[in-house]
Amino acid sequence: MKHGIRLASIADAFSIREMEKACFSDPWPIEVIAQAMDPSCGYRTWAAEEGGRLTGYVCAGIQEPGPPGSGKSLHIANLAVEERVRRRGLGKALMDCAEAWGRRLGMTCCSLEVGTGNEAAIGLYGALGYDISGKIADYYEPGRDAFRMERGLDSATWLERLQSKLSSELTGLFPTLPELGVILGSGLGWIADLANARIVASYDDLPGLERGDIPGHRGLVRLSDDGAIIFLEGRWHHYQGLDCDMISLLPGCLSDIGVMNWLLTCSAGGVSADLRPGDLVVFTDHLNLSGQVPSDAACRPPGAFYDADAIQSLSPEPLPEGVFACVSGPSYETAEEVRFLAEAGASAVSMSTVPEALTLVGRGCRVSAIAAITNDCTADSDPTHEEVLASQQSIRERHSTDL
Repeated sequence: MKHGIRLASIADAFSIREMEKACFSDPWPIEVIAQAMDPSCGYRTWAAEEGGRLTGYVCAGIQEPGPPGSGKSLHIANLAVEERVRRRGLGKALMDCAEAWGRRLGMTCCSLEVGTGNEAAIGLYGALGYDISGKIADYYEPGRDAFRMERGLDSATWLERLQSKLSSELTGLFPTLPELGVILGSGLGWIADLANARIVASYDDLPGLERGDIPGHRGLVRLSDDGAIIFLEGRWHHYQGLDCDMISLLPGCLSDIGVMNWLLTCSAGGVSADLRPGDLVVFTDHLNLSGQVPSDAACRPPGAFYDADAIQSLSPEPLPEGVFACVSGPSYETAEEVRFLAEAGASAVSMSTVPEALTLVGRGCRVSAIAAITNDCTADSDPTHEEVLASQQSIRERHSTDL
């Protein structure tokens, strides 16, 4: 059975505690394990599972600068793999997840501690490029020493270097870490207006976010009055010549610094005969017909991809739910394409949203998504982008209390 790797949550704390007790003579207290699940503490924990059973985990954090001239570094706080599944490459896979996160945040080196008598672990880390840099006496307890092992993270790709630069800029924008990120689709900037969100940055002022002129996408980072919600007013699309990594660059970097809950919105055409312009549709799943997937997202966790219940719980009355189809664009769908989408089970179609969802879910975020229906694909019509934007007024009048 194939192992999946996902970001751990507080629900995994007791399973991790049991693995700690089985693997180590000095297991972490449950309180420490719970703290490692909190992104605001600067740590990330990834869990491996097989058939719904936890089989391994790694916990990593950002270490503050040491001696003068040294910068922040990635620190592997703990790594454990269930004994029955060792020597299958699972430890390396977990380390790869942690190191990739560190490179995206600009870390150029990684360190860890390992017991001087733990030959299996020393061998694993050595095979991964870690060298012994020193010995720490009585590290675990009197008489139990540890080796400090280090390796450089100097293999960052151009994308990871860009992510690092952008993440650093974003960290300075917020007095406290926002609890929710919201991506606003075409003409949906009025949602941020409802929250009295102030502008904290323009996309043009942030590295890697230069954009083309697309009506309805102003390219602004906005923050609610209480600092709890960050709004991204505008997005990129595949038809602009961008791949999934660049389309999801901004929300992906925000997830790396700790924004883990997301609401994605878009304007879409109604494929289902039950939908009319002005309706809202909550995503339950998607059809990714864009030809785009992120290059570095981890395995998706089991269960539903989108959290539809999170949106329904906030709405005064139940909203329609359906499958969302993402196409590459920029041309609108032909009548035959609409028939194909309907037969495939799609309720709505657009040229966005799925690339960001794939990246965010792959990095462990909780993602909900909703589409505002702006045109009827089932009719013999010829929709335009101007029509999509013009329909926003009626959507705002009908649903300003729902969004």
